[in-house]
Amino acid sequence: LPASLPSALRSTFCVSAAKPTTNGRGSVAATVARMSVVRDIASIVTFLVLVRLLEREMGGLHREQVVDGAARSLVASGASVLLAWSTWTVLDDWLGRSTIAQIVSVGAAIAAAAAAYLAAAQAFEMPELAALSRLRRPLP
Repeated sequence: LPASLPSALRSTFCVSAAKPTTNGRGSVAATVARMSVVRDIASIVTFLVLVRLLEREMGGLHREQVVDGAARSLVASGASVLLAWSTWTVLDDWLGRSTIAQIVSVGAAIAAAAAAYLAAAQAFEMPELAALSRLRRPLP
């Protein structure tokens, strides 16, 4: 299976599904929204096909570990998003809409999101943290 085939199929699917309405008066926003949704669906299908091919090539994947890791990561991401949004909302209301205020509020939200994700990852004992900590030390 050529590596570019899933990408080519996804692109063809996205373009054909996002054509304007038959009367020719489809709005640009509606077309862009359809393209976005169709692209996401095509990406999910492509991912599932490639996982299946990888599973067949390797003689199986450890599905339980993959699902467990994905669930932990999803929950950690949810905590990160919630804290980032809360931080930005509070600071945005307090500081206003000037450029400097936006830089401060968005920067603080990004820092809060990173801290929340790392804290959640540590609480869930995600093995990725061990890999990150090894990167801080010099390689042998």
